[in-house]
Amino acid sequence: MLDFFTIFSKGGIVLWCFQGAGVTQSFTGPVNALIRSVILQERSGNNSFTHDALTLKYKLDNEFELLFVVGFQKILTLTYVDKLIDDIQLHFRDRYKNELVQKGALKFLNHSFQFENDFIKLLREAEYSSKARSPAHMRTFKESEKSQKTVKSMIETKGGDKGKDQGGKKNKNTKKEAELEKAEQHKSSFSVQKTVENGNQGLTSEEIMQKNREKFFSKRMVDDRC
Repeated sequence: MLDFFTIFSKGGIVLWCFQGAGVTQSFTGPVNALIRSVILQERSGNNSFTHDALTLKYKLDNEFELLFVVGFQKILTLTYVDKLIDDIQLHFRDRYKNELVQKGALKFLNHSFQFENDFIKLLREAEYSSKARSPAHMRTFKESEKSQKTVKSMIETKGGDKGKDQGGKKNKNTKKEAELEKAEQHKSSFSVQKTVENGNQGLTSEEIMQKNREKFFSKRMVDDRC
C-alpha cells in the first residue's frame, strides 16, 4: 500500500499528488527532507531515500524539470514501485507535453493537471504485473498429499502388501500340488493300461505269476506233442 505519490517541479511547485486511504500524516516533511538531502546536493545513487518509517523512491525528468516521488512504509516490500514510477513518468509526459514545453514557472501555475484516474489505472496494472511474475506458491507439509496419509492407512497398506505376498506363495504351492497330482494320475493310468493290455486286470502278483506258469507249461506240452 502506498502512502503517497507526488509530481512536482524542481522549483518546488506541486503539480499533482495522491495520498493513500487512511493516511493522515502529511508527506511534506519526507519530501522536503528528500529535496534537501538528495536533490539539492545532486547526489546520485539507487534513487531510494529513507525518512523515519518511510521509504521514498524517486525519478528525475531533466527534460521537463520534474520530480516523481512515491512513499510507502519501509517495512513493506513493494516490487512494483519501480515500474509504477516509470509508467507514471511516461504517461504524464505524453498527456501534458504541450503544457510542459511552455517556458517559465507560469506553465505549472496556469494549468490544472487532472491525473487521478490515470494514476489508479497504472497502479492496478503495476500491481497485477507484479503478482503475475511472483514465483509459484510452495505447499507446506500440511498441504501436501503425504500429510493426508494417516498411520492407520499406512498400516492397512502394509498389511495388504503382506497378504498379497502370502497369496502369491499359496498360489505357487497349489500349482505345484496340482502338477504332482496330475503326474500321479498319469502314472496310475499308464499302469492300469499296461495291466489291461496283459489281461491281468484285477489279479494279484501271485495270481499273475501262477497264470504265467500255466501259460508256460501249456505251451511246453503243445510243443512236445508236436
